[in-house]
Amino acid sequence: MGVDRGVPTLIDRAVADGSGFGTFPPPRPGAPIGEDPGTHVRCGGGCRGFDGPEPSTSLDEQPVERACHPARPGANRGRPSRDPARWTSAPLPSPGSGTVATSGPDDDRPGRTGPGAEAGVTPPASRGVGELPAPGPPIVPHTRYDPVELAARARAAGTTVSVVIPARDEEPTVAGVVSILKQGLMDRIGLVDEILVVDAGSHDRTAEAARAAGARVVRQADVLPHLGTAPGKGEAMWKGLAAARGDLLVYVDADLTDARPHFVTGLLGPLLHDEHILFTKAVYDRPLALGGTGEPSGGGRVTELLARPVLATLFPALAGIVQPLAGEVAARRELLASVPFVRGYGVEIAMLIDIEARAGIGSIAQVDLGRRSHAHQSLPALGRMSTELLQVALARRAALDGRAPDAPAGDGTGGVLLWQPRRTDDGGIAMRPTWVEATERPPLQDLL
Repeated sequence: MGVDRGVPTLIDRAVADGSGFGTFPPPRPGAPIGEDPGTHVRCGGGCRGFDGPEPSTSLDEQPVERACHPARPGANRGRPSRDPARWTSAPLPSPGSGTVATSGPDDDRPGRTGPGAEAGVTPPASRGVGELPAPGPPIVPHTRYDPVELAARARAAGTTVSVVIPARDEEPTVAGVVSILKQGLMDRIGLVDEILVVDAGSHDRTAEAARAAGARVVRQADVLPHLGTAPGKGEAMWKGLAAARGDLLVYVDADLTDARPHFVTGLLGPLLHDEHILFTKAVYDRPLALGGTGEPSGGGRVTELLARPVLATLFPALAGIVQPLAGEVAARRELLASVPFVRGYGVEIAMLIDIEARAGIGSIAQVDLGRRSHAHQSLPALGRMSTELLQVALARRAALDGRAPDAPAGDGTGGVLLWQPRRTDDGGIAMRPTWVEATERPPLQDLL
């Protein structure tokens, strides 16, 4: 899936005249925001280090930096039909009834029957919910793949492997991630050919720590410098794709506290064993540890509360993807170069949607890596993340359906003004505005 080229984008102009990227004006002024300082989210990252400090200036004082075009034509404007006349109600099945409520003949929601319905999982009325087959790719354990056998297979095929680690202010953890992977997969068995850390403008010693641990380190701004740079994990991943040398790329987050070699071997296994597999997604338990207490698998809050319900509703073929926001993925270089990269929080879900639309669900594999731990973000930060994810999903659904944009969302510039409550020093409640906008880089193959 390419990027709509009907209107020249900023990246197009940067390539044409070599000017790189500048700074756009702020959002169109609307109703007064008030005196409470606002936040401008610049699509900042899918893991902890990419969120960064929040600007203290108000929205009308803070310029909006954009390095690319909106994430999809009609971003945040296309919406599924909410016309009740097009839906018919049916009672929910009673416990043990062995039936599933079905939609009426004119219902064209994804995954339903009726005229215009797209292909999806349609529960037959004769089955109980518990009898339905699970959608999506099967989940295989990482133990299925032997690291030594994978290394021999890669060498025989002449296939090279790059591990790419986007990092911003991850000095405490990045060296540990690099060391474990280098010792286990480069030095011992030669499966991995390079470990590349993309330093996305760190303020600490992330680059020095990664380099001392044995990684090849590049500054994000130094990769394709004529195209400029911008904040965001997706930006670092895109620049990493351009800088990496391998035929297969494995992305690993820099903030992992329990990284293991099987995080890489598990993801590589399907790619090296089956030429039809193009993209591998990690499955794992994410412990939740907040306030001194912990849950063994409660860490994926945005995943369970937003990402998976959105996929089940709008992209039913992807309803069986367990961790759609997982930062641990592997893919063939040609595939990654053919899809756009959302620059911020939405990069993982956008990549998943685009790959399924381009290559089909059969090109995707899921591998159970066991357990994965990293630092958690605050609820307000997760709210901003969820807002961007929703923008990305709605825009892609509208684009795939070929629907014209509806009424503009937010102030009409392609983003959303999210208001979040906070407790003031005097005990009151103040609403804090945050401008959230998803932008993306075009497919790398279009530029090189």
